Amino acid sequence: MANTTLTNAREAKQDEFYTQYYYIEREVEAYLDYNPDVFRGKTVLLPCDDPCVKNRKGVFEYLLGGEQDTRLLDVRVFDEATKRLVYKRQTEEARRRGVSNCPLCAMGHEARRTKLWGEKEMDADHVEAWSRGGTTSEDNCQLLCLTHNRAKGNR
Repeated sequence: MANTTLTNAREAKQDEFYTQYYYIEREVEAYLDYNPDVFRGKTVLLPCDDPCVKNRKGVFEYLLGGEQDTRLLDVRVFDEATKRLVYKRQTEEARRRGVSNCPLCAMGHEARRTKLWGEKEMDADHVEAWSRGGTTSEDNCQLLCLTHNRAKGNR
């Protein structure tokens, strides 16, 4: 089923979700450190509707900067692909070492020390807290069991 609102906006070419380059040319060219031709002749699908994006003001700088710095979008939630990749890597390492795939359980002395949690039994967590400058990236992601992730908070 097509999204009629988005289709109508695209056809009218007068909607915040369908912006042509000439509407924003001065704003884009204000970023002198960037290549202003990056959008010419292209249709760019902005991540404005993504519930993970908390700051829509940073979208143009994010795009002009090569879509690298997710902090410009205030992205705080790990995407599913990153979570799956980190889960797989973390679980393989835990199996090899004979410990839990939850790093906090693995340090404990209780029965959970060697428990391998299922992917649905774990939450993605920032190694370095997001509120303290940690990025929402694969190298700053770890999966913790639900109990430890909820108890960890902003530490």
